[in-house]
Amino acid sequence: MFERERTEGPTGTDTLRRTSNGRRNGNGKRRRTEITLGEFFTTCFLPKHLAAEDAAPGTIEDYRLAVAQWKQYTRDPPLWSIDQDICLRFQERLKTREYRGRTIKAITVNNRCARIAKLLRLAGPTNGHGAGYGLIAHVPQFARVRQDHDPPRPALSIEAIESWWDAVADARTPLIPGVEPADWWRALVLWGHNTGFRIKATLLAEWDMIDGHWLTAPGRIMKRRRGGRFYVNSTAQAALYRIRTSSPTIFSWPYTIGHIHTARRKVLDQKHYPERSLWSSQALRRTLLTWLAERNPAVAQLQAGHRGTSVLMKHYVQPEIVEGLLEQVPQPRQAWAWLSGVSIT
Repeated sequence: MFERERTEGPTGTDTLRRTSNGRRNGNGKRRRTEITLGEFFTTCFLPKHLAAEDAAPGTIEDYRLAVAQWKQYTRDPPLWSIDQDICLRFQERLKTREYRGRTIKAITVNNRCARIAKLLRLAGPTNGHGAGYGLIAHVPQFARVRQDHDPPRPALSIEAIESWWDAVADARTPLIPGVEPADWWRALVLWGHNTGFRIKATLLAEWDMIDGHWLTAPGRIMKRRRGGRFYVNSTAQAALYRIRTSSPTIFSWPYTIGHIHTARRKVLDQKHYPERSLWSSQALRRTLLTWLAERNPAVAQLQAGHRGTSVLMKHYVQPEIVEGLLEQVPQPRQAWAWLSGVSIT
């Protein structure tokens, strides 16, 4: 098991070391470690599991958020003391948590609890496969919070996308040499509107993943690590070359991934846009997939990257069908003049 050990030296820092489950103190009793879940995450799970397994940045961020909220609401008690009551109180506090003026959704509560549950299981008893660290005798469980499925939000109209295009004219970020901030945002809008890529995958995608009109995305940049092959139509491709730099990433973004949402809200605030949550990469994704689903549900599923797409692509949907449909996506009127003269090389 892990036990806390005071190191000798000028810093006197606490470290962790793996010891035998049979390690006992002078009274013959097994030593009980005071390590907390937060410390277990930082010293063990993050470096030895997430980093070692090359976890997606989004996955790591999800765990960081879950652990931060656990520490906020439980004060991070020692692992050995965590019981069903502590977990229940944590879950109840999460259910009342607000984000941007609204109570967070049940799916977010379940996601946070699932991350904490994974940490607790790993810290739990050693099973037959040696997976646990033996820091918790009995691992408490989380009950899933019932999710109320709201109807999907409507897709954006082409007029709404054109309005968004005009709204970024005075953008001041990102600061990238050789690229105007407004052009960066316009390329992002065209990219999202024509590919349906999620924002995290978009900011992590690299040029060497693109071959012609196809982007092969590895699992490390995708949600649930589901890699796939996606079509990039002529408009989206031209938009990328419009802002191309020497950076290996398609969209150079010199800040954290989470900061893009703050930057987007600031851009829209300059034009006093209402309902800023409607103007997002998710809205662009929803708009494209709605348009595709009305014409060919199989192509919509492929471009969404949902489960089972490799089977669809291999056996049922010819690439020509995907190409032909995505080249017909309606474009904002301003795009043609903005992209004129772009050289794709």
